[in-house]
Amino acid sequence: MLVTLCEKMGNDEFIKLKQRCHDVHIQKRTLETMNNAYDIFVCLKERGKITMDDTELLEELLEKIGRTDLVKVVEQYHQG
Repeated sequence: MLVTLCEKMGNDEFIKLKQRCHDVHIQKRTLETMNNAYDIFVCLKERGKITMDDTELLEELLEKIGRTDLVKVVEQYHQG
C-alpha cells in the first residue's frame, strides 16, 4: 500500500508531506535525508506512528496535503 501511495505522489506533494511530518516530530535532520514519500512512510511506521491496522495519521497527512483521493486507496486496502 505504501509503495502505491508513493507512486501516485509528485514532488510537490512530497515536499508538503515533509513539512507536515515535521509537525509530528520527525527530526529535521532525519527529514533532510529522505528522498521520497516512501522514506517518510517507512520512518513513521518504524516509529509506530502508523501501522497496518492504524492508518489514521497516514490518512490525516494525505488529507492535509490535498490528496483525499489517496485516502480512498488506504480505505480500500482495509476493505480488501
